[in-house]
Order: sequence, then structure tokens, then C-alpha cells
Amino acid sequence: MLHVKSDFVEKLTHDSFVVQVRRITGRYQTRLDKLLSVFEQRYFIDDDEIIKNFPHIADVEELKIMTDILQHAGADAEAREELAKEREAVRTFMDALDALQVQIEERDEIIQQKDEAIQQKDEAIEERDKLIEELRRRLQEQSGENL
Repeated sequence: MLHVKSDFVEKLTHDSFVVQVRRITGRYQTRLDKLLSVFEQRYFIDDDEIIKNFPHIADVEELKIMTDILQHAGADAEAREELAKEREAVRTFMDALDALQVQIEERDEIIQQKDEAIQQKDEAIEERDKLIEELRRRLQEQSGENL
């Protein structure tokens, strides 16, 4: 169990399990370990990291089904092209999202600066109002003394 707070995990609205793909190792002690081995980040045989050689024995039925589906998709040139397009679309989307995030942060900074300027003006107005009130009080005192 992970006892470290993460913004990503905290923003999830449902219970979930997070698998750290890069931490999957070659040890397969349980059925789950064997299923997760499909997602190991090694054994790719192409530069685009789309086609993968799965060297393990698929002795779990779900693992066999999963690797058969993935092998079929990897062997199909049309499916590989579609996957490449999807990866490019995701990359383009993430780039656009990053650019929007930068714009949002810049606008948040401008809003914060304007809020601070408004607060300073409000304080100056409040100070001026106190000064005017003090001057009125003194004028009234002086008017009362002169009568």
C-alpha cells in the first residue's frame, strides 16, 4: 500500500489500483504478476515500440487470450497504422493540453496580480475614508469651540 499523497491519485473519484509499469519485473509468482508481465516495458522489437516479443509462457488463460489479441493486432499492418495514428493524436492532444495549461497559469497569475492591486486600492480607499472621517471630526470639534 502506498502512503504518499499524489495529486493524480487524490483527484480520482473512484477506488482504483495504479500499476507502475516501469516497476514490473521478471518475477512471476502470482497469476496477477503473469498478467501484468504483458505490460513490461522491454522486449519491443521495433523503433516505434509498438511491436513486442513476449518471451514468457502463456500458461494462464487470460494471458493467452490477451497475447493472442495483441499479436494479431501487431501482425496486422492496418492495426499498426491505426495505433500509430492514435499515438500521434494523443501526443498532439497532450501538447495542446500542455499549451492550454500554460495559458491558464499565465491568466491565473494576471488575475492574482489584479486581485492584489484591487486589494491595495481598497485599503487605500479605506485609509482615505478614515482620514476624511478624522478631518470631519476635527472640524466639528473646532466649530464647537469657536461658538
